[in-house]
Amino acid sequence: MPQFRTGHVESRSYPPGSVMAGPSTWIVAPPPGWRVSFDWAQFGSLEAVVVMTEKSFHYQIAVADLFSLVVSEDAAGQWMGAVVELEPEAGGVVVVAAPGWPVVSGHVENIRWPDSVTFVWRAPDWPGPLRTVITLEPEADGSRLCLTETGYGTDDDLLRRRDYMWSHWLVRLAATGAQFKPAGAPSGKHRPSGTCQPF
Repeated sequence: MPQFRTGHVESRSYPPGSVMAGPSTWIVAPPPGWRVSFDWAQFGSLEAVVVMTEKSFHYQIAVADLFSLVVSEDAAGQWMGAVVELEPEAGGVVVVAAPGWPVVSGHVENIRWPDSVTFVWRAPDWPGPLRTVITLEPEADGSRLCLTETGYGTDDDLLRRRDYMWSHWLVRLAATGAQFKPAGAPSGKHRPSGTCQPF
């Protein structure tokens, strides 16, 4: 059952699968995994709809080790299946060249070891830059990775492609974790469950 997230009176965040066209009118249902936020009181029009990809995966690997896999050039190249240039520091360059996809380039907006990193990047066929926030939280038997990505505008095709890519990449991240894990660490298995904290 989707959960409502409520902010202050003028800004509400509605559950996955919903767009609010007015105080009580639901008009469209995006696919699972999309979250739609709408500030009706402030904007008063559908142009204000913000669509994002939101994912949450559990990995049986420690937070510090998982974070290293996320921001390491070599490891990211494996789980993305791409040639990756990544400087894990604020303002650092990030470039992802995956076969069959346009080259994505941008920078690390901010990074906090060992639990969060934000990328701002774009490709030639995108309407503008995307902002991707990855946060890690410790759990009893490993870590939870939460990802949100925004900036799609009205480009539904881009949103679908990125949603597919992140689902694929985050599963591959588990396999990469199993290869790179320190001696004695649990395996890199994952389960897609739980919820991300608001960012």
